[in-house]
Amino acid sequence: MKIVLSGAHGFIGRVLSSHFEKLDYDVVFISRKYYKLNIHDFKEIFREADVFINLAGAPILHRWTSSHKAKLYKSRIETTDKILTAFKLLKDRPRLYIASSAIGIYAAGDTNHTEDNNILADNYLANLVKTWENANMKAADLVNVRLIIMRMGIVLGKSGGAYKKMLRPFKIGLGGRIGKGRMWFSFIHIKDLVAAIDLFMQNGETQGIYNLCAPNPVTNKEFTKKLSKALNRPGFMIVPEFVLRLRYGKAADVVINTAKVTSDRLSTAGFKFQFPTIDESLKDLTS
Repeated sequence: MKIVLSGAHGFIGRVLSSHFEKLDYDVVFISRKYYKLNIHDFKEIFREADVFINLAGAPILHRWTSSHKAKLYKSRIETTDKILTAFKLLKDRPRLYIASSAIGIYAAGDTNHTEDNNILADNYLANLVKTWENANMKAADLVNVRLIIMRMGIVLGKSGGAYKKMLRPFKIGLGGRIGKGRMWFSFIHIKDLVAAIDLFMQNGETQGIYNLCAPNPVTNKEFTKKLSKALNRPGFMIVPEFVLRLRYGKAADVVINTAKVTSDRLSTAGFKFQFPTIDESLKDLTS
């Protein structure tokens, strides 16, 4: 099987690359240099590919200056538009297109959002995600291309991402919750994320939008308490919300105004979480 992967140098991309290579798949990476190629050169990357996984996108948790907003748009929407333009020139396209998205599209608060029962937010982040998804949705109009859009929660893994950043303050005894800790922490273990992608590749009946979130989200306060216990480190510190606002500006909404998200469609497709709770996830991550 030949898999084309964009965003391969990010945390999720690295884990997926290693996983596919162990399965002896042929993995082709799209790096930033390819985005400068003309469409006819670009399309050669996809020749004889079976699956394309689009993980491209600049980091969201970064002060949203005009220049960074431009980078967020270019890395997601413009890159996707170029990829799909190349797709249209191919006679034999990859039969499966898997696109990353984010649960930042959902309204913050205590409402539990599923794929079919949700409230979409109306703010900068949500509108960026909507535009991003709309760009990827064009793949569904192409003949013989099955589209999966993954609305991912916080991905937890030892080798990178949010978990690795969270460990630092806890290891030096400065771990703690954010404000009152009422914001939701909708997560997925990286091993479950990889297993879900395997399911999408193997089950030809899967298509459309899937929330990639474990079935038991927790609040920031509960997560902090459990991480503190798992690491056997104190977690009594409180990070005021205004401190995050000072550092990240409006982008602090990514961690302050969060949504409670689970998935109905994964279970309907027969997916079984290996790490359905935060306790099971942290037990594996801290082992």
